[in-house]
Amino acid sequence: LGYHGAYRDALSATADGGVLIVRASTYGGAAVADVIWPGDLDNGFEHRGDSENGKLVVGGLPASLVAAQSLATSGFPLYGADIAGYRGSVPSKESLLRWAEASALSMVMQLGPGEKKYPWNYDSETVAIYTQLAQLHQKLIPYLAALLSGAQQKGTPPIESLPLVFPADADAKAVADDEYMLGPFLLCAPVVYAGVTSRVVHLPPGTWFSWWNGARLDGPTSATMPAPIGQPPLFVRSGAILATLPDGIDTLFASNDPSTMSASSMAQFAEASAWVSGSASARTLDGGLIAVVDDASGVTINWTPSASGRFLTMTIDLSARTGKTAPLTAVSLSSDAITSAASEAAVRSATGSAYFLAGNKLIVRVDGANAVLVR
Repeated sequence: LGYHGAYRDALSATADGGVLIVRASTYGGAAVADVIWPGDLDNGFEHRGDSENGKLVVGGLPASLVAAQSLATSGFPLYGADIAGYRGSVPSKESLLRWAEASALSMVMQLGPGEKKYPWNYDSETVAIYTQLAQLHQKLIPYLAALLSGAQQKGTPPIESLPLVFPADADAKAVADDEYMLGPFLLCAPVVYAGVTSRVVHLPPGTWFSWWNGARLDGPTSATMPAPIGQPPLFVRSGAILATLPDGIDTLFASNDPSTMSASSMAQFAEASAWVSGSASARTLDGGLIAVVDDASGVTINWTPSASGRFLTMTIDLSARTGKTAPLTAVSLSSDAITSAASEAAVRSATGSAYFLAGNKLIVRVDGANAVLVR
């Protein structure tokens, strides 16, 4: 604590306060150390305790997932391993991208030192898939920021193993090492074995939706799910509202590079997704408030932008709602007009409030503070 405290004092004297990444810590250490880094892990799919050439290995991706869960529930919400570890020679393309999948679905995504594992030193496909995963992590920043705030204020772990979240679900224990909840709403099941493109995923009790195709599954159930490289099994719990960044944002920092899109250049635009099942709320990164009321009259989405915000674009799944069960067919605003658009693309290109409703799928754009009424 004293050693890290000295660094913290030095960083606190700088303009931005810096970020302190440490190898290890102890009880209370999160007060001075920002991020835990596990040291030099193996660069593949090694499980801790495996033997290689007669020697026990440190562990690779599977060991990193266990560390992330253990540290989060031990008072250290921020953990980041080097993508593709460090020990060993050049990581395989598969190892690099499977690590990137897991890191994208965590609190810290970091590409460690060493040119041997830079995506651009592999091939164009590696760059494309890695870019998509980095963009996924960036898109989730508002959700991750809310998880960090919860950890700071209440001690709530941002990552938890399934048996901790669903203690009555006996089948959750079988996947405890490599399947976890990222916050209350995202179930992540990274691939931790080489040469496979599917894995068994356990879904606890409740209703779940695939992040990738929107398919609905009801738990508890265990099934083999497709897992092509770049699309690890990822499910959203019903009732979720996820505030996200708009697509295409490259950095949270200001940038003078015309090819780089910064968050500040998109400050007017907020993005969110909801899988309505009861009432819930979420805040955007800059403090805007999105609140969903699901009752016998239908669904109401209240949008209160921040001082810098204006537009909210929201995709909504209405299939699991607990309020009005009859089909919802009419969309209106409480204090303004809204245009019925012909497609999602038309909604996104609208200059004012607009919506597109197809069955239980709604996409809506709201211009300024208002309430969307779906009846």
